[in-house]
Amino acid sequence: MKKGRPIFQLLSFMLIVVCSSHPANGQIEGKWTGTISFHEKFEGITGKSEKKINVSVTDNRCRGTITYEDDGGGAVKGKTSCHGQGEVEFVTLIINRNDSIYTIETEGPTCSEGSNPWTRGQGNDILIADKPLGINPNILSGVDTKVSQLPANMGTVTTTISWQLSQAAPAFELIITPVNYDNWLPEPGMDELKKGTVMEIGLKVQGRNGAPLTLKAEKFEIRLSNTSREPGITLNAPLYPNVQQLPDLRLLPLAIAESKAEDQFITINCTDGSTGKVFIGSYDGGGWTTLTVVAVMKDRSTIRGNLLVAGGETEIPIPKRTSESVIATAWLNDHGNPKDIDDIERSNGNANNGDGLTAYEGYRGFIS
Repeated sequence: MKKGRPIFQLLSFMLIVVCSSHPANGQIEGKWTGTISFHEKFEGITGKSEKKINVSVTDNRCRGTITYEDDGGGAVKGKTSCHGQGEVEFVTLIINRNDSIYTIETEGPTCSEGSNPWTRGQGNDILIADKPLGINPNILSGVDTKVSQLPANMGTVTTTISWQLSQAAPAFELIITPVNYDNWLPEPGMDELKKGTVMEIGLKVQGRNGAPLTLKAEKFEIRLSNTSREPGITLNAPLYPNVQQLPDLRLLPLAIAESKAEDQFITINCTDGSTGKVFIGSYDGGGWTTLTVVAVMKDRSTIRGNLLVAGGETEIPIPKRTSESVIATAWLNDHGNPKDIDDIERSNGNANNGDGLTAYEGYRGFIS
């Protein structure tokens, strides 16, 4: 093997190829400031090499430095190095609050100058994936060290990534307003592909605490999750439900539209820079789901939506219900607040309570 080009360099190149695929959304949730560093050392039968990358982040703008050195297997003439600096892209910072994890990805600067042609022109993406979210979601920090043994006892690679990022409270907020949220109930249409009741969802980005909106929104990303898939549209219809059940609640771009697919995610362009509207169609008498909305701003930062007011719920139960029930609160209030599996109806002349149906079955209903 040529001196000054240990096997570690080939391994590094392979890692670059694997890690350079950016997440599809390529978004940054919030405005972040701090540092990210990457340190990689190789020690083995071909010598020693070391790579260091440091990235500084200021309001999502990044600048980085890179140095690389290897000792050419201990030969003085074989020693090589490479370095570089410049602006780099802050690719992704996504917080998954459902699973309490986050992922960060940033580019590394190009190694553009020095005596090692093998590493020239290379930059290394830094990927920090699926890290646990701490108590304060406005501070993301940690250290991750991995030690890998190369095949055939060729050597050891030690990689350390450290990061310290923080953000101030967002200057903007997204308010989600489901129309008639307190009283809306899911009702089916005439068959499994015809909607019944429709809920209108109003969306508005505004400055926090009454401040003016100084950055326009580009689009809204709306998602339904954990949506029910009950067979048919009620307990007794149709007689032979479709084997491939679609979700009971589905997103519609317009109130007059119809859904014949999954439709659990939709993107709505924000034409005026601050407001939007989307609809949820009901295709079952007992459907339920959870709504989340993200506003994507012109600078690629994102804002998670809150129910009705600033600081409201970000994971919104549709229809309005408690965490212990899949039945709408409005229906429960009108029927004595039973639990979903209760059967407590009373009828004159019958000493026994119940009609053979649970509260949820009565809520979902029959067609006659």
